[in-house]
Amino acid sequence: MNPSPASHPPLPDVTPGEASEISPSPVNWQTALDTLITSRIELFQIESKEVTGKLTRSIIFLAISALAVLFGWGLILAGLVQLIHSNTHWPLHWVALGVGFLHLLFALILVMLARPSQKSTFPVTRAEFQKDREWLHQILRTKKSND
Repeated sequence: MNPSPASHPPLPDVTPGEASEISPSPVNWQTALDTLITSRIELFQIESKEVTGKLTRSIIFLAISALAVLFGWGLILAGLVQLIHSNTHWPLHWVALGVGFLHLLFALILVMLARPSQKSTFPVTRAEFQKDREWLHQILRTKKSND
């Protein structure tokens, strides 16, 4: 993305004697700054398009792999249910219900573990904000009493 060192911006047509007479005016600096900012924004836009394309590609691959894992898990469970049925001679529907209820129990345990705790979040930060609030109220009371 970086330009090669051999490529330089074109120089203005100035002879060596005239170079000492040219003084940088604010307009030239503003134009140069504007050009610099514009070029940086364009560079950012180009690179962000590339990153967006790569990110989209990664998300698509992850979604497809998640679907493959889901179908694989379903097929493994179906095979496991059939294997248990054929080895134990239990009715197929009872084996499938048992495996289903085991999955629901496992999901319920995970939901209970994922539930947030009852403790407040950021206790130290909250305490500092409370101190700041009290300090501000004290300053406001002091100002009112001095009026």
